[in-house]
Amino acid sequence: MCILLAVICLADEPDKKKDIASFRKTVEFYASGPHFVATEPDESITEALKKRAEKSNLTQAEAIAEMSSMAREYRKLSEDTSEKVTERMRLIGRVRLSAVLGFLGRFEDRSALPLFEEMTGASNGSTRVYAVRAYIKVAGVDSILFIQKSFQKYPGLLMEYTVIEEFGRQLKKAKKASPNKDLSEPYIFLLTEVQEGKCRGDILDKVLCENLPAYSTSAQREKAAETMLKSSNDYLRGMGNSIKAEIEKTPKEKRKDFKAKGELLDPERGK
Repeated sequence: MCILLAVICLADEPDKKKDIASFRKTVEFYASGPHFVATEPDESITEALKKRAEKSNLTQAEAIAEMSSMAREYRKLSEDTSEKVTERMRLIGRVRLSAVLGFLGRFEDRSALPLFEEMTGASNGSTRVYAVRAYIKVAGVDSILFIQKSFQKYPGLLMEYTVIEEFGRQLKKAKKASPNKDLSEPYIFLLTEVQEGKCRGDILDKVLCENLPAYSTSAQREKAAETMLKSSNDYLRGMGNSIKAEIEKTPKEKRKDFKAKGELLDPERGK
């Protein structure tokens, strides 16, 4: 009986390897050339990968494990500075790594979070941005501490814009899924970023205006405009002027102040 089972297992092993190879080939196909959209992988690609995994008799956990393995292989290729690896090969590694991180983010499986955190240590800045965005896509509004750490370790306009934009999407998603859910912590996070003036103001302003109506005529938005006006970036300064002009239409006494007693940024709140 034991011998029979061993024979069956050995017979199944080549089939499993073929299934894995087939799935990996499909991932590589979609991670290459025109099949990968740099900004965001198409939902149809995610569905195609899920169907391919199913046809290859892979569970979602197995599919994620294979894509994680591929991500590490592509990162290794992208960071290989030896003479045998050309710049074009490194570029292919970076493009495919970014694609796979996007695919994994679309799977929305929390088992991939450690991989995303690992990939924030990549040498390429764009790869780090893709990794952080994928993390937020999966963790949603629970990713605040991770975002704060990312901003500290990897400051930059692209990182700030991409991260806050994705966080805004997740905030909308959370509101839609649970209209009565307490989302004060995400709002406090965003308002604090505005108040401190360290993060890119244009995307913060957009996300807050879309999600927190009272912000549009608030003292905090006025602060965001002031920060943008000090920027060396012409676009941000122009936007700062536009916001300032809009805010000044509302009398000061009628402007919302989230630092007031009982409001979200009240230092005494929650004590």
